[in-house]
Amino acid sequence: MATTPVLGTIQTSGTEPLYLGWFDYFEGIIDEVRIYPKSLSSQQIYQRYLETKDGLSNSSRIVPQETEIGDVWKSEVTPNDAFQDGLAKFSNPITIVFNNKPSADNLIIKPAAPLTTDDLVANYNYNDPDGDAESGTEIRWYKDGALQLTLNDSLTVPADQTTEGDEWYFTVRPSDGLDFGDTQISSTVVIKSNPP
Repeated sequence: MATTPVLGTIQTSGTEPLYLGWFDYFEGIIDEVRIYPKSLSSQQIYQRYLETKDGLSNSSRIVPQETEIGDVWKSEVTPNDAFQDGLAKFSNPITIVFNNKPSADNLIIKPAAPLTTDDLVANYNYNDPDGDAESGTEIRWYKDGALQLTLNDSLTVPADQTTEGDEWYFTVRPSDGLDFGDTQISSTVVIKSNPP
């Protein structure tokens, strides 16, 4: 599927026709042209491709990346028998009432008072308003404020990577495989020496 951005503004009140393919420089056939009142996101373009790659479709989806709480959406359907368009019909409007992005809460590190011999274990609750399973959540560990890249996406910090006096916390950026929620930060724990 090819997309070509329009340079300039299309004047709907002009008397000149809209040319696609630029006169005799274009050799080929153009089918199913769509003109939108704004630029489409990559997610919208991909969704339009999926809906039409095997021919005409009788369904269309709004991609979740394009919705915000309070948006009002409605669809317009124009039937076509391959020769001419029929009368356009509109659906009832719908209002987006909640954000379907996942979230994380109750971030804690266990044990709460870790010793130098304890592994640190990240715990959190994953929530998704539309019930999607967790997939691709990003977990990041920080020691004394510095990101520990070798621990990316790990729930555990082995005891042999901690020393007395270290301050540790972790962040969670929850994902359902489609959307990321807001990054959440745990409280900080300080590593204590394990008495003999």
